[in-house]
Amino acid sequence: MQSSGRDTDKHNNENIDGRQVEQINKRKVLYVHVGKTGGETIHRHYLNNLANLHSQQLHVHALDHQMIQDFKPIIISMRNPVDRLISAYRWSHPLIEGSRAYTMKQEMNPFYKCCPTLRKFGEVLFESNRTACGVIARSQSLRTVNYKNHINLDLCAYVGGEGIVSSLEKKKWRVFIINTESLESDFNHTASIMKWTVQFKTNSSNYFGHSLKRQSNEEVVSDLTRQKFRKYLELTGEMDMYDTLRTKFGFKRRAGQAS
Repeated sequence: MQSSGRDTDKHNNENIDGRQVEQINKRKVLYVHVGKTGGETIHRHYLNNLANLHSQQLHVHALDHQMIQDFKPIIISMRNPVDRLISAYRWSHPLIEGSRAYTMKQEMNPFYKCCPTLRKFGEVLFESNRTACGVIARSQSLRTVNYKNHINLDLCAYVGGEGIVSSLEKKKWRVFIINTESLESDFNHTASIMKWTVQFKTNSSNYFGHSLKRQSNEEVVSDLTRQKFRKYLELTGEMDMYDTLRTKFGFKRRAGQAS
């Protein structure tokens, strides 16, 4: 719902003075591009077009302690884990129009045979280990494993575990979360704090929005299927990691507004 009070959006430890900003902008920006979060748009059309700012993208590789020391600020794109899992499933599905099936590794074929629809995917996630499809579905779904496809990688595969989060906390005011669901406002808030001369507009011709667009033949996901995905993501710890990163480094929502 809409806020009844004034805008109280704040970034954790936002009070950065001009000298700090000037020093930061002389260094490279590290952009941690979590898969299926609209990251291609953020990096290609915005970070790459900022004058006097050099950005480096980290994609399908984990953030490490040395990177935390070498870069400032660090920007991490994220998305509601249920929506990200659904998007990752669609990204490489061989029967969905506009998917990236041509990039799919041979080992993903058994997964889509077992899980031809999102409804079936939600069902087999909770099948017994005695069933081949149950094992295949769980082994392919948001795990910290070597990259085969977007559906393979959980947040830890990009951000690292609790040790990395602890290191990021020591540099909290130099870490920014950009959520897909609030992409424009989060990016522009970051740009404002860092005094970057760029504005993100979702209606811009530069905005791909491919992570958000629906294809004509996409399956409508039921509430029950979404609940199953959420339960699975809670069991694997993905929801906890998402909530931890948002709490520690995200922008607080407007007073009274649902997050």
